[in-house]
Amino acid sequence: MRKTIRVNTYYLADWMRRYYFELLGEQFEFIEDLSNPEYVLIGANQTNYLRGDEYIANRFLLDVPDSTIRIYLQHEAVGFDTTLYDYAVLFSDDLKLDDRVFFANFFSAGYFQPLGNDLFERLNKPKADPRLLLSEKTAFCNFVYSHGGVPEREELFRTLSKHRFVESHGKLLNNINPEEKASAETHFRGNWFEEGIDIKSKSKFSIASENALHPKGYYLSEKIVTAMLANTIPIYWGNPEAGRIFNSRAFINCHDYASFDELLERVIEIDRNDELWCEIMSEPWMTPEQYRDAASNQDRLKQFLVNIFSQPLPAARRRPRGFWAGRFENTTKKLLVDAANYRRQQQINIPALQKKYMGRLAGNPGVAQIELVSSELRLLRKRMKDEQWQKFLNLEANPSARLMELMVASEKQSAAKVKLAIAFYDGGQKWGIESNRALGVRLLRELVEGGILESPRCPSKAYLYWGMANMTGIVPVLARNPEVALACFTKINDRAPEKVRNLAIHHKIVILLQENQFELAGQAFTELVLSQSLKKSQVPLLVDLLGQRAELSKSQRELACSILKNKGTKDVMNWKKLTSRKFPWRFRWSAWKFLKNLQAQGCFTSNSR
Repeated sequence: MRKTIRVNTYYLADWMRRYYFELLGEQFEFIEDLSNPEYVLIGANQTNYLRGDEYIANRFLLDVPDSTIRIYLQHEAVGFDTTLYDYAVLFSDDLKLDDRVFFANFFSAGYFQPLGNDLFERLNKPKADPRLLLSEKTAFCNFVYSHGGVPEREELFRTLSKHRFVESHGKLLNNINPEEKASAETHFRGNWFEEGIDIKSKSKFSIASENALHPKGYYLSEKIVTAMLANTIPIYWGNPEAGRIFNSRAFINCHDYASFDELLERVIEIDRNDELWCEIMSEPWMTPEQYRDAASNQDRLKQFLVNIFSQPLPAARRRPRGFWAGRFENTTKKLLVDAANYRRQQQINIPALQKKYMGRLAGNPGVAQIELVSSELRLLRKRMKDEQWQKFLNLEANPSARLMELMVASEKQSAAKVKLAIAFYDGGQKWGIESNRALGVRLLRELVEGGILESPRCPSKAYLYWGMANMTGIVPVLARNPEVALACFTKINDRAPEKVRNLAIHHKIVILLQENQFELAGQAFTELVLSQSLKKSQVPLLVDLLGQRAELSKSQRELACSILKNKGTKDVMNWKKLTSRKFPWRFRWSAWKFLKNLQAQGCFTSNSR
């Protein structure tokens, strides 16, 4: 019979909570008790620091009873306080506290769970021929990061750039597409782990730098792992003892060199010697001993946690008690309350700001005044949290709406009005506004009624957004009208920007699928592929389209197979990617139907596997 455990969790991601509950599911039944838990599991609370909510980083102290056993589960490079916690699962083994601390590797502590359960096996499967891998490399080295604050990381980039061009794809030091730098918002919207592998796969080397220096232990993140899975040689900085987890002969450890200039000499030597590069790439990422240690680490972690939960509750406590320990904890609680009170006092006075800006935009202000208010609203948006901004932009007193009305009234060109309508439709930060599709559609409808769609100089985005508006229907401004939407998308020609053309065909396929016109949807998808603008995010659309058991022509089947091969799904076994539980169940169901459909039509033969 399983022992029942009352537990609460703080700052712990869902996937991490799920990992630990499943790991111990055979011995214990966990019941989440928010008011009177026996144990509390606490994450690294890095999310609070990123959001600027440092004042609630130890908020659990105010919410859980003193008798609760506190277990810290490290996720980011943040340690734990031995006075406030009883136990910890850490990645740095420079702290010895008998049975209070377990030193985990990233494969055993649930860190990589959202990235796929097969990650450990992917790292340890046999590599392809290094010469074949080398022939596919078109770049010297890559650098994919969003945040500064690590001087060594930027110095490493500049040092390697002395030899050859280093491609920087992220926001930090971007030199690939500075106008459209990657943002944290889009970074976490898709499968950023696999996207990182794709970006790095064309380079011979990858700069794999942590966000923090951990002088000892097992602390490693996905930086080095994505470089390995991309079959590049990682140039690693962050943990001098990274060779404890991965084969030190398979990557370049910056900490083995006295300076980055000395490191550069070694990189140049490898870059100029193909045989040496192939020799390093032929090394396994993990030695047999490292593989066995990593594989058994999870069993040891499980036993560590079982020992904690198996003890009587009073005997499980390890943190100190008494006068000074109590004084320290009470002081920490007081600081939390003081910080929360101070934060409340700093709240922005929304009604006063609304009155101020509406007053400045009253009447008919000049162009200079409009531009000044627009600039101030952009700065104000950076200061406000989302919920504050939504209150600021209410329907009764909306400075941005008044601002846009003035801009529209002052413009005579239809193209400029379309730009403003799109700003409202999508939420353009350039204009200091949030998304207001009803207002954007209302403005677009006025333009359409004025004949803009019949004009030979009509911007392609006018067709796109009017089609999207009719595709979904913006109540109460517009009713859904698929025929009008299809007509708009069809009018967008090859002269339109690639992004606009891609969106138009994408939504055209969606409408045709909704109308059960599978043959026309297949033709539209062929058009999308031939336009060379297919995005990786649209592979699920292909799955949804062809999962309907639509009859495909020979050319369409060949096209579908070629797409899947290019997207890493060239054989049946690789369909595990598309049917894994990290995707929504509707998508997995469509992927399964699509696989059966292609098999029935002979798309997968023994020669293609």
